[in-house]
Amino acid sequence: MKVKYETERLVIREWEEKDYMGLYEFASDVEITKFLHYNTYSNAQEAKARISKIIDSYKLNPLINNFAVVLKLNNKVIGDINISSYIPDSYIENSSQKIEVYQNIALCRTEEDIQNVIDELIDRYGVMPKELENLIEVARIKEMCRKAGIVKISEKKNMLDIQSTQKSIVFYFDKNKYNPEIVDGLIKKYGYNIKFSTGVEPYITLKIENITGEELIEMIKGFLTEI
Repeated sequence: MKVKYETERLVIREWEEKDYMGLYEFASDVEITKFLHYNTYSNAQEAKARISKIIDSYKLNPLINNFAVVLKLNNKVIGDINISSYIPDSYIENSSQKIEVYQNIALCRTEEDIQNVIDELIDRYGVMPKELENLIEVARIKEMCRKAGIVKISEKKNMLDIQSTQKSIVFYFDKNKYNPEIVDGLIKKYGYNIKFSTGVEPYITLKIENITGEELIEMIKGFLTEI
């Protein structure tokens, strides 16, 4: 078992076969899985099969980035996470220095702040690896979301066709900041790939094909520039 991150309360680690009941416990709840990137499980065997597939993938591809989130107290699985945006040990080994960098990135509020962090990183540690570049781009996206009044972005798979590679990105808005005037421009650009909901929790759904993490980041940034 490989541990990726550890805090006082949680551990993020590779999946183990015995985790399947913990995965099934939360992944069988439609009120939870509607915010996740996979379908609701109807039985524990589906959860077991998914974990087995991930474990096999670890052996074949060291870049597989899906991990279990467990409580340190009792090793109970409470979620999963895809990690492709982080600071590799090969770039910054010291934990305290890593925390400092994470904090500096989290505090960024403008493009100038982000550029200052980038300049400092390159000056102290050299050229940034792809994982850290992704983390910087996520910081940019968060700032763009804040300006656009978006409170959450989630990825959802096509629930009607499990064989489909198509999925959707859902942008949830602060109801007090949602601007209906953006609709016409977005329809012109994205056509039938976009849907709108203006209820109590306004959101916009954008259909996408199966793309890489880097392509997804660029797609989200492009979408946010249209708002």
